[in-house]
Amino acid sequence: MARAKVRFKISANSFREVTNLPVVQAKCQQVAERIASAAVGIAAGEDVDTDITVETGTRPSGRGYARVTSSNADAEHGTAATPRRRVLGRASGLPYNP
Repeated sequence: MARAKVRFKISANSFREVTNLPVVQAKCQQVAERIASAAVGIAAGEDVDTDITVETGTRPSGRGYARVTSSNADAEHGTAATPRRRVLGRASGLPYNP
């Protein structure tokens, strides 16, 4: 039996309020830390020289965020001289998309 799709609308203001709730920000931080930990493991296992960091904050629009970054963009995206490793993409579980 197919499941019914549930759809709802939320205003931009309400969305900003929700993303700034302490419980939502804590969960975003928790997920970002999990991804960062996985990325550090992948990078170490493949000898990729990079610093993985987590930053949190509020965008100018008022929306909260947590972001995982790598200091080695060449290894993430690849160049003519550096093979593509996708450390952050693989750590986050995103599918490979050449």
